[in-house]
Amino acid sequence: MDTSSSVTKDPVTLVFTHGFGDSGSSWDGQLAALSAKYPVKVWDLPGHGDRHQELPEGYDIASTTAELDSIVAATVGPVVLVGHSVGGYISLRCALTMSTASVVGLVLISAGPGFRSAAKIVEWNSKMDRLTTALAMPSSTSQVAYMSDSLVAERISSIVCPTLVVRGRVDHEMYLRGSGHIAENVLGAELLDVADAGHNLHRSHPREVNTAIDNFVTRIIDTRRIRPQLDDST
Repeated sequence: MDTSSSVTKDPVTLVFTHGFGDSGSSWDGQLAALSAKYPVKVWDLPGHGDRHQELPEGYDIASTTAELDSIVAATVGPVVLVGHSVGGYISLRCALTMSTASVVGLVLISAGPGFRSAAKIVEWNSKMDRLTTALAMPSSTSQVAYMSDSLVAERISSIVCPTLVVRGRVDHEMYLRGSGHIAENVLGAELLDVADAGHNLHRSHPREVNTAIDNFVTRIIDTRRIRPQLDDST
């Protein structure tokens, strides 16, 4: 059945995934602007935010993605995944590995697709260890962002849902390149550059980011004929 030609009774839910060393509260600016219009879900990565005492053991980024998979699976109706930095990678991985078609869009902020090179993966994991130490977090916390494969980098062109890539023009070069690579390799992806913005532009430039998310989701709704927003109807 062609679902794009039929009305979906459930509104789009926005599921927000924060970056490493941050928490779900980093999305407060987005929730304030968008939660009256769309159902929203925000969660903390293991070892972060309200889960700071949950120390991950034997984790890697695939394990973390499995938690997002469960959140999506428990959500009624279509979902747009919104992720920042590592949370963007996790959102990408979720969209590639979920067994259902409930993910209808991706918003990737300051994110990258991971690495093909085994040496680059080792370098990334070491960087997460150093960042964990710098943030005075328990050492095992770095495991939630450990990469162990090149799944996303190898399958990035398999993403078929609408994708919005947002980056700050003064972000670190690694994230500028990573965001550009996603935009170039996901068919039909939109790329938004925010002038004078750095890595955490959802915090520093919430108006631009919120407008971009809202316009993007509205286009998905118009295309798929999804119920547009929260209301009191049954």
